[in-house]
Amino acid sequence: MIYGCPDIFAVYADEIQCWSNNTFREGIICFYFNNKPFPEDFYNYTSTLEVNIKDLKDSNLSKPNKNKELFGWRKLDLCIYFLKKRYPAHVFSSQEEYDKYPEDLYEIDDFSYSLDIDFLKRSRLVGFVISDGIVSRIILTRFLDGDSDLFNLQNLKDSDVSEVYIKNNELSNIINDIL
Repeated sequence: MIYGCPDIFAVYADEIQCWSNNTFREGIICFYFNNKPFPEDFYNYTSTLEVNIKDLKDSNLSKPNKNKELFGWRKLDLCIYFLKKRYPAHVFSSQEEYDKYPEDLYEIDDFSYSLDIDFLKRSRLVGFVISDGIVSRIILTRFLDGDSDLFNLQNLKDSDVSEVYIKNNELSNIINDIL
């Protein structure tokens, strides 16, 4: 079933009976952003539904953090800011910059705006959500360096970042209504 409006933002979640058993409900799940599915590859739609639905309901989508100043930033600037906060040990402009950082940097990751949802991570997608108090802004991008877990900010372009705006009450209804 599709929850929300795929033209703006929706979650598609369906149980597939022949994949499921008494222990696990298996199915498919993905986001729709501006009528485009994320993740784009069908393999990563497959899901143990309870895990991914719990991820969604526990995520910042359920109660986006409010920051009116950040909310108004340009899409690419906001994405870079979020990447640096969430992945401080993975976001660099060069290998030399990466080599300068201490190993304990991993301990200061900031999840305030992050969407840590399994089906996104499996597709190497990274999501963030922020609100101005009335509207939420959801941003998605992907790791750009192939198999590396580093973000090379020199290569990140505006076209690599997808975003949607949705009223907070509509977003809340979508998340609450899922299965």
